Amino acid sequence: MRWWRQRNAALFHPAIFTAQRLTGPLSTSRYITVDEDAGRALFYTLVESTSSPESDPLVLWLNGGPGCSSMGGGLMSELGPFYPTPTGEHLIQNDYAWNRVANMLFLDSPAFVGWSYSNRSEDIVVGDKRTAIDSLEFLFGFLDRFPEYRGRTLWLSGESYAGERVRHMSECTGLCPARLWHCNDRHSYVMQVTICPTWR
Repeated sequence: MRWWRQRNAALFHPAIFTAQRLTGPLSTSRYITVDEDAGRALFYTLVESTSSPESDPLVLWLNGGPGCSSMGGGLMSELGPFYPTPTGEHLIQNDYAWNRVANMLFLDSPAFVGWSYSNRSEDIVVGDKRTAIDSLEFLFGFLDRFPEYRGRTLWLSGESYAGERVRHMSECTGLCPARLWHCNDRHSYVMQVTICPTWR
C-alpha cells in the first residue's frame, strides 16, 4: 500500500481542490487512537452531506479485501465527491456521490491498511473480531470528537469482505440492530442503527 500512498498523497492535499477551483463539501481527515498501549490509530475522512449535513444520516464506509483502503476504494474511486483522472493530475466531480444525501465517513481499517497504523509490529496479524472492536472504538472516539452526530441514524456499510466486518460490529455491540440486510455478495451486509446520545 506504500506505493499507492506515495503516488496519490497529493490527491488528499487541500490545495488541489483550490487550485482546480472545485467546489465541494466540507471534509476533514484525521486519526483516532483505538488502543493507547499499542499506539494503534485508524485514519478516516469525513465528507459532509451537501443536502442537509445537520440532519442527514451518518454512513460508515468500509472497504473489503480484506486489506483494501477505503480512501483508494470508496472515497476516490466509487462513492466520494471527486474522482482522480487516469493520470492522477486532476479531479473530476462525481455526480453519483453518496454525500449528496448522507454524511460519509470513510475508514481505513484495520491498522496497516491505508494510512492506519500501529506502533506494535505484531498488530499486523489481525482477525475479524479485533478489527470489529477497533472499529467500534473508532466510532466511540469519533462521536466524542463530533457529538453533533449523536442521535442520528447510522448506516454501517461496506463492500465485499467488509460485509463480514459490519456483521461482526453488530455482534460486538451486543445489540440487535434496527435493520440488517444481507446483500447479493455472500459477505455483504448493511446495518442501520440509531446512535443514542449516550451510546458507548
